[in-house]
Amino acid sequence: MPLLQEFFDFLATLPVEYLLLFAISGLLLFTLGLLLGWLIQKRKTAQFRSRARKKEAEREALQRKLAEADEEQKKLARELIASTTEKDDSLVQLRETRGSLQNVQGELERQRAVNEQLNATNQSYATTIEDLNDQVIGLKTRNEQLLPGTRTESTRSLEERLLALETRLSRLDPEDEEEPVLDLGRPRHEVRIGESFAELRTHHDDLTRIRSIGPFNQRKLHEIGITTFAQIADWKDAELEDYAARIGYAAQLMREEDWIGQARKLAVAAPASSGLQVVAGIDDQIAEVLKEAGIHDLQTLAATP
Repeated sequence: MPLLQEFFDFLATLPVEYLLLFAISGLLLFTLGLLLGWLIQKRKTAQFRSRARKKEAEREALQRKLAEADEEQKKLARELIASTTEKDDSLVQLRETRGSLQNVQGELERQRAVNEQLNATNQSYATTIEDLNDQVIGLKTRNEQLLPGTRTESTRSLEERLLALETRLSRLDPEDEEEPVLDLGRPRHEVRIGESFAELRTHHDDLTRIRSIGPFNQRKLHEIGITTFAQIADWKDAELEDYAARIGYAAQLMREEDWIGQARKLAVAAPASSGLQVVAGIDDQIAEVLKEAGIHDLQTLAATP
């Protein structure tokens, strides 16, 4: 405090010019310090803003990565469901094929047994026919040895025996008997792999043209009576939960894949077909060939030789 008093006393002894000079110098130093502080603060503020922009860009990049990860997770979930569905479908088809193969093998064994029995019967017939042929030849020889006009009771008896043997021979002749046909190359029952023959005889739209509908989901839809694009196109969004529960599928995936929208587009495009594809064995390529030949509908096809 005394030091400050001495400084003020010293200033009081100075002329006014020096006091003004000191005041101006102090003001300049204060202004310079203020400017320098402002520049330093501005630089720091710019650095902070740059860091903030970098953090914001990093945050946006992380958000994009998070959205991509969510989309990838959904895609993987759909692929997992599709793979599971295909696996279940393959297992069902494998079980059906094994059962059909066992039935075919059993039928083949039965046909082999029948064939062996028929071969044994034919061999027995052949032996009997050979014996009868020998008897007929012997009787003819004895008959030829008899002179004309000497027909006795013994001769008539021999002729009657000859006639009876020839009649019996004609009955045993396998050439006159229709042998049973053994078809060992094709089973007599329908082997179901995928859709049944009854399903192929009626017109069903190919529902697998809708994304995420495979053979397994198509069969499930057929079981609940859904066989055409038009039926799916008439669904309401509120009904998806019910249909998804009935076929064992996820309603959310049905919405994401837009089953209803796809079915509407396919149902609109379906009438452009010639209608000949309802006949088993006629695809789009064969239908085009028939159209070029002048056969455009089923009535014309039925009337064509």
